[in-house]
Amino acid sequence: MDLVSIKPDLNLYNDLWPIKTTPDFTPPAKCVFRQSLMDNSIMSGGCIVTEAELSNSLLSQGVRVEKGALVCESVIFAGVRIGEGAKIRKTIIDKNVQVPPFTRIGYSREEDEARGFLFSDGITVVPKNYIFVN
Repeated sequence: MDLVSIKPDLNLYNDLWPIKTTPDFTPPAKCVFRQSLMDNSIMSGGCIVTEAELSNSLLSQGVRVEKGALVCESVIFAGVRIGEGAKIRKTIIDKNVQVPPFTRIGYSREEDEARGFLFSDGITVVPKNYIFVN
């Protein structure tokens, strides 16, 4: 999570060593409503955070974070939707996952293992296109 620190070792904003990315043609990222809080986090184009909290996290292209959700110390890949009131901590969520409202990930290893998530060094990993079942 060094990328989100004040002076990261790899500075994505260094004009002398630019990071080349493909054109994504997405609208800019935005936080909706004053109740949203973003602390030491990076959002890519097309992200929308609505009355939610981000802390020490990185959101890839087109991520949606709904009202009351919390994303802490996590990396969220493109196309992920995090439902209202969901809590995500120390988690990597791969592409195109729909996290249902009020779901908790990264808080209970037992619950996460029951869903079939992977673990590495205290990090929960949700695989690409994962579908939550009731």
